[in-house]
Amino acid sequence: MALGDLILDEAGQVTGTRVLSTDASGTNIELS
Repeated sequence: MALGDLILDEAGQVTGTRVLSTDASGTNIELS
């Protein structure tokens, strides 16, 4: 869940990681 905080911190670079991380769950993908 640490990635969640990083995403909010570096929403710019972590944007790519966000999709990859959420891709496994498939939940945040709908939000973004």
